[in-house]
Amino acid sequence: MKNNVPIEKETLLHTKSPKFNNVNGDAPSQFKRFGSDCHANLAPHVHQPARNAAPNGNIYGGMGSKTSNGGVTTPHAKDIK
Repeated sequence: MKNNVPIEKETLLHTKSPKFNNVNGDAPSQFKRFGSDCHANLAPHVHQPARNAAPNGNIYGGMGSKTSNGGVTTPHAKDIK
């Protein structure tokens, strides 16, 4: 990952899947972000997808921002294909 993700910026992945975020219409939703620099003592790191479904049927998708709740982790084999 360090060879493919620049240290000065994070690489973003987007999806148009309504099963990830159906609130913004057809707008692509950012669902994962890779970084080579340090984030809370993790380098490299991955901002993992977070998805919440409301009782009214709205699905809110986004990315994690904290290491304490698993929103930011070190990369695993399933993160990089």
